[in-house]
Amino acid sequence: MICIKKSKKPKNRFVISVIIITLFSIVFSMAGFLKVNKDNLEKNNEMIINNIYGTGKDLSQTVQDVIDQVYYEIKLYSLADGLSDMDEKKIMKQMNFITASKQRYDNIVVLNKEKKIVYGYVDNPDVFSNSEAINNALNTCQFQVETIFNEGEYKVDMYNPIVDENKKISGVIFIRINIKELNDIMKRCRLDEYSEAYIVNEKGMFLTESKYIPGAIGKEKIDIDRVKLNIDYSRYTPYKDYRGQIVYGTYFPIDEELNWTLVVEVDKNMMEKLDENNSKKATVLATLQGIFLVIVQILLKRFLGVDINLKDITNSDGTMNYEKLTEYADKILENKIEEGNKDKSEDEDKNNDKKSKE
Repeated sequence: MICIKKSKKPKNRFVISVIIITLFSIVFSMAGFLKVNKDNLEKNNEMIINNIYGTGKDLSQTVQDVIDQVYYEIKLYSLADGLSDMDEKKIMKQMNFITASKQRYDNIVVLNKEKKIVYGYVDNPDVFSNSEAINNALNTCQFQVETIFNEGEYKVDMYNPIVDENKKISGVIFIRINIKELNDIMKRCRLDEYSEAYIVNEKGMFLTESKYIPGAIGKEKIDIDRVKLNIDYSRYTPYKDYRGQIVYGTYFPIDEELNWTLVVEVDKNMMEKLDENNSKKATVLATLQGIFLVIVQILLKRFLGVDINLKDITNSDGTMNYEKLTEYADKILENKIEEGNKDKSEDEDKNNDKKSKE
C-alpha cells in the first residue's frame, strides 16, 4: 500500500496569511492612532480655548458664590438680636464674636438712625456718617456696596439697613471685607503654567494679583473695553494682553452691583510650541506607518503573490482609509481561506483517485 503524505501547503499558506493579516491589524491600529492624533492637532487650539472657557465659567461661579455668601452674612447680621433696638451691650458682644470668627472682615461699624456710631471705629466719623452710601442706605432702605482702594489693596464696603419689628429703619450696619480670598481662588484655578486668571474692576484695574507682574493690584490696568471687544468678536481670535503678548482669552462678568470682570487668558506662543511637539511625534509615527506598509507589501508579494496598490487603502491626502484597509484585509483573508479550502479539496480528490486506482 502506498502512503500518500498530506500536503502542508494549505496549512503553511494559511499560517502565513494569518501572520500578514496580523501585520495589517498592527498597521490599522497605528493608522487609527495617527488619525486621532492628527485630528487632535487640528483641533488643539479650539480644545484649549474651550477648556479655558469652561474653567473660567466654573471660576466665575466660585467667585460669585463667595460674594453671595458675604451678602447673605451682612443681611443676616442686620437681623441679630439687639441691633433693631440698638442695645449697645448686645451689639458689642455679637459684633466682637463675628469679627474674631471671620478673617475676611477688616471692620464692622453699627450706626443708629441718627448716624451716631453705636459700635466700631472709623478714622473720620463725621465724614463716614455723612457719606453717600450711609445716606442712601438710610433713605432708600436698600443694600449698598462699593469697591474701594485702601492700604495698598482693594476692599469691598457693604452697607445694609437695620429694620425694627415695625419695619422702620433703626440704623445701618457697615462691614468692610478684604478680597485676599479671591487671590487664592485665582491661583488654585489656573489651567497650567501658560495661563492666568485675574479680576479687574470697571476701569480695568487689577483687583487680584497678576501672574506676571508683581504688585499689579491698584497699579496695573488693562484696556477692558478692548479686551471684551476682541473676545466678543471671536474668542478663537488672539489679541494682545496687558504685557503685549499674543493670547487667547475669555471673560465673565462678576456681580452686577460690583461690576467686576474675570479674565482668563493663555499664551498663543506656548500653545504653538505644544502643537509643534505633538506634530513631531505624529511625524515619527507616520514614518513608522510607512515602513510597516512597505514591509507588508514585500511580504504579500513574496509569500502570497499579492500586489498592494496604496491607492486602494489610502485617501487622496495620503492618510489611511480605515474602511478600505479593513475591506482589503478581509478580502485577502477570504481569498486565502478559499485557496486553502480549494487546495485541500484538490488533495482529497487526488487521494481518492489514488485509492480508487489501487
